[in-house]
Amino acid sequence: MAQCQFCGGTLGVKVRFCSNCGKPIVATKATDSSTPYAGSVVSSTKEIKATASQVKSGNSASQLDTKTKKPNSLSIDAMGRTLFIVPEYFLSQMKEILAEFGVHAAGILSSPDPSLLVDMSQQFIRNALQGTVQYVCIVGDWRDVPPSNVPNDFMDFDSDEFCQTDALFGATEEFNSEEPFTAIPEITVGRIPLADRKIVHRVLISDPDVPDSQNSFQYGVTAQCWEVASKEIVSSFTNLDSGSHMGLSPEDTNTIPKSAVLCSPEWTEQHFRQIASPGPSEPFGVIFFNVHGGADDPQWVGESKDGDYVEIFQPGTISDFNSALLLTEACYGGAMFYDSPSIVEHFFSNGGNSFVGSSTIAYGARSTPLSSADLIAKHYISSLYAGLSQGESLKLAKLEALTEDPLSVEYGLKTALSFNLFGAPWQTLTRSPTTSVSNTAAQGTSTRSSGSILDKVRGNLYAPSRIKNDTINKIRDRYLGRLPPRNRQFMIEKAEILTKLREFRDFSRIIQQIDEFRGSLEDSKMDFVSAGDSKCYRLFCQTDHPNKSKKSLTLMIDSHGQLKKTIVSKGSV
Repeated sequence: MAQCQFCGGTLGVKVRFCSNCGKPIVATKATDSSTPYAGSVVSSTKEIKATASQVKSGNSASQLDTKTKKPNSLSIDAMGRTLFIVPEYFLSQMKEILAEFGVHAAGILSSPDPSLLVDMSQQFIRNALQGTVQYVCIVGDWRDVPPSNVPNDFMDFDSDEFCQTDALFGATEEFNSEEPFTAIPEITVGRIPLADRKIVHRVLISDPDVPDSQNSFQYGVTAQCWEVASKEIVSSFTNLDSGSHMGLSPEDTNTIPKSAVLCSPEWTEQHFRQIASPGPSEPFGVIFFNVHGGADDPQWVGESKDGDYVEIFQPGTISDFNSALLLTEACYGGAMFYDSPSIVEHFFSNGGNSFVGSSTIAYGARSTPLSSADLIAKHYISSLYAGLSQGESLKLAKLEALTEDPLSVEYGLKTALSFNLFGAPWQTLTRSPTTSVSNTAAQGTSTRSSGSILDKVRGNLYAPSRIKNDTINKIRDRYLGRLPPRNRQFMIEKAEILTKLREFRDFSRIIQQIDEFRGSLEDSKMDFVSAGDSKCYRLFCQTDHPNKSKKSLTLMIDSHGQLKKTIVSKGSV
């Protein structure tokens, strides 16, 4: 029987996670001379290397060509405030890369026992002088540097036992599901998922410098069942090409116009590959997917309103990503536990610059209002346009998702834990004229008082080319009041669910929506929750498509019996 490479426990056939320690089971890689194998995991009693980076230009064993492109001055400065987490076999190469750039990083950590790296990172940050570490950059896949595995003990009708998150590498306090904001530490984290010197070097020197007046949105791909939500997300992006963001048939074009949103299953993987394979025509373009993913295979699928699935994307669909920035709402869109290279690994192997995706089952709204992963997409991309770094943009998007609705905080919490950034957390999409931090704060006080926190601090986001990390952390504190504690929560007896539903004003609409998703009340659950002044009933059920994977369906009904929101999983549960 196979054994877990982390705890040594016995593994069952085709399992994805160890039942003993919860770590993801990753296929063993073949080794070659250019990428030394890290070796077996050894006892934690062995010496742990925690190397404070004192690297200097010129002291590496092999000098690289001095004409090689280097990061810009802002990135050089940011790397000096970055803690790098690398596998042991890549430590010397990481030092050489930083030496080439002339960077004195805040630190470099590695260990013969990769499972210790999260604790080592947190301890390093706690011991560092304030402001010394503002970013954490992980290098390597989930075997090289395992993510934190947070027990998923807060979600019903969800088969994920754990949420794999990189965010806790930047934490200084323990995660506590009773205190949801501990899922979003102040220090931002990004991961370059391949410990390959050329790829790491390319990502670190790739500094997007897009004019803030330019339309960076290349295109989006959506499942038909989420077309309304996807168009709502895209409509919030700035500088869209007029008219071209509407639906487009594969028979009508041999190119993808900028700002187009393609709808699957009308678009299949074959259709999409024929047109999209060469990659985006412009570097640092933004690509958005709102489709399904699964735990068994690295592929994404579209879905019709009738529940018919069709493959839309896989590793190899696009051959050159031309430094693109990609965000996907797909379940397991950012997972790396497959037997073959994942989509995120293929993305970086073929020219991608940054990637945001979920390590687990993800959730979103059927239409509007938006929820969970939809809010990650909307606010992450909007924040990039506003001048925030990739790490700060994801942090702010997670805050929006977590606090969007205190009555569905479990979905926001899982969303915040499972969406990870792949790429350099300090990089920005646009460069704006530098503005002092004091001016930034002043602008923030004059912003309009309605809308989301993102709207209220819009002045902060547009001001400087590099926003101080403590500014975004002050923004984090403003969200605390948006998440009041639960006042009440109780279950409705199963035998009483249908009777209670019949009392609701929108009973017919509720049943119609359950039928549309092939939902079943057979094994449904229902509860009542209140938080602050908000209260609602929540109906949880699963779809029951013959020969198709099940999905989770949650209907939120207010105290007047009106259906307010429908949340659907974006893959198998």
